[in-house]
Amino acid sequence: MPKKGMEKLRNLGIFAHIDAGKTPLSERFLFYCGRIHRIGEVHDGTTALDYMEQERQRGITITSACTQVKWKDYSLNLIDTPGHIDFTVEVERSMRVLDGAVLVLCGIGGVETQTEVIWHQMDLLKVPRIGFINKLDRTGAEISRVLKDIRDSFPMDSALLHYPIGHEKKFHGIIDLISRKAVTWEVEKPGFNGSQYHVGDIPEEYRQKADYYRKELLETLSYYDEKLMDAFIEGKEISPEMIEPIIRREVIRCNFFPLLCGSALKNIGTQPVLDGVVKYLPSPEDIHYIYGKEPHSGKKIAIELEEEGPFCALVFKIVTDIHKGKLAYIRIYRGSINAGETCLNINTGKSERVQKIFLMHADKEKQIEKAISGSIVAVTGLSSAFTGNTLCDRKNQVVLESIHLPEPVISITVESETVEDKGKMEKILTRMTDEDPTLRMSYDEDNDQTILSGMGELQLEVLLDRLKRDYGISVRSGTPQVNYKESISEEVRLEEELDHTWGNKSYWGQLAIKVSPAEEDDVSIDINLPADFPGEIVRQIRKELENITRSGPYEGYALTRIKLSVEDGRYDPDRSNDFIYHLLVHNLVRKAILQADPFLLEPIMQVEITTPEDFVGTIINDLQGPSVVIKEIKDKYMMKLIHARAPLKRMFGYITRLRSLTQGRATFIMKYSHYAPVVK
Repeated sequence: MPKKGMEKLRNLGIFAHIDAGKTPLSERFLFYCGRIHRIGEVHDGTTALDYMEQERQRGITITSACTQVKWKDYSLNLIDTPGHIDFTVEVERSMRVLDGAVLVLCGIGGVETQTEVIWHQMDLLKVPRIGFINKLDRTGAEISRVLKDIRDSFPMDSALLHYPIGHEKKFHGIIDLISRKAVTWEVEKPGFNGSQYHVGDIPEEYRQKADYYRKELLETLSYYDEKLMDAFIEGKEISPEMIEPIIRREVIRCNFFPLLCGSALKNIGTQPVLDGVVKYLPSPEDIHYIYGKEPHSGKKIAIELEEEGPFCALVFKIVTDIHKGKLAYIRIYRGSINAGETCLNINTGKSERVQKIFLMHADKEKQIEKAISGSIVAVTGLSSAFTGNTLCDRKNQVVLESIHLPEPVISITVESETVEDKGKMEKILTRMTDEDPTLRMSYDEDNDQTILSGMGELQLEVLLDRLKRDYGISVRSGTPQVNYKESISEEVRLEEELDHTWGNKSYWGQLAIKVSPAEEDDVSIDINLPADFPGEIVRQIRKELENITRSGPYEGYALTRIKLSVEDGRYDPDRSNDFIYHLLVHNLVRKAILQADPFLLEPIMQVEITTPEDFVGTIINDLQGPSVVIKEIKDKYMMKLIHARAPLKRMFGYITRLRSLTQGRATFIMKYSHYAPVVK
């Protein structure tokens, strides 16, 4: 990390849909940068960044992993992220703190649904990005088809910077369209690991294609630069020194998506991607500033990314380490922090003392004494910090935009197999929900059961596996259940006066409450009471309203799309207390909701099924049912894509059913779409 200036620093993440080759690319980054001395492979369970036992066993990335590498004279803070939709929060919170990204696309499958989700997240956060078209050594790989897919799917201008040499199994190099040089690897050489490559002239048989795609690149870039346009129109020689700064500028502005290519698994094309990272992705200095808010006024303020300013950082990940305790991963946007210094957690209002600071390499660490603006580090000592919290200087308070956390849509009941493990299990589950904020834990007192809620079956399955594997706790779990919600169709206003005697004393209170439908997926609370109501009673009324939203009176599910209004009330200083109003709120809201034509809503999932054409009819017939909508069926290379929306309850165990229907030849992915009324 440079002491002065951040122009040689890159904070980047690697993103992709599942099985696009994200982790193999990360592994090559580590190897060619000298961070590791042997390339690990996903299929062998030996990768450095997939360090969890569950990741190595399943061959997927479950949690984002941070590391630092050096490429030439640049420092790279690198985050490898999961591709599976159940772990999308890992993608979102990593993306939130990065300055740039490498988006990996499969040379066979092209743009998948999860790729589109990631792209949308990048657009929302304005993340500059470069693309890497991977797996060009595989049968069925075709770069021109993937390029068309990218242009059909994404509105941003895009063009190839590389063109492959060799097709499918004969793929062994790339043509650099900027320098007009061929870069080749001797893939058949004994002991080949990709470290050595040859730069030479473009083979004669590829010159026409190289000229075509170079012209296309220059034509695209000329719209962003008049000098380049003039040179292009006049047919002048255009040097790399003229092209590369334009690419960098327009990538940082999120106007241009340059595409590189290779095969990470076969060790072809990785070093040029590293060159692309340092050439085209921004340093923190290129970002200049981010926006936050003043905590009291809510006024929007710009935060300059500088080392000398007052400390400001975002907590984006919490991990509990057996030896080090609670680790908070932070991105420092302004100022610096030393080990032993204190800062303010603006979200909790508490002072936090940073005990130790670590640079992380997956699950390994290197302790440092100071971290400065632009750093991504892990710290200990933050007892009250959670994902999305802002840390700042007490005299210069600011609130950074938090991290959006989707609501869980699926639940299971869990109980330990032994009474002795019950307390231990609940303690560990609490720790796990701190680490993954899309997990929720609650307790069903009526049935004496712990309930775990999350984003999908795989996420909950991994969690139960961790309980047994990492902590030695065996649990019994119920079948997955849908997280329904309750809402109302009508507006109802009720007023009630309560006069009650406890012991020898009489208590009294009066309230008027209205419940009404709302369009937002939330519950709004509005309290309008006379000025003589004591603050502690108003707080008790609000607390009871908030409690009711978590468990509605219709079926016991959380409320949504509803407005709760306390419209009037009366208070007697001699006979009123907070418990009377607790009872009034409880009775009035429940009566009003039950009179307001309540109904259930269920999570609807967006489903994409990839199948050979022969099975399309069988799949559609099987999917048919209430609330299932077949949106479209389209061609995807030699397969068919079925886009549908279906209730989550319809999709439990669907992978087993789909494999049976298609002889194991179809696959599917799904993500949460929205809540909709249950159709019976």
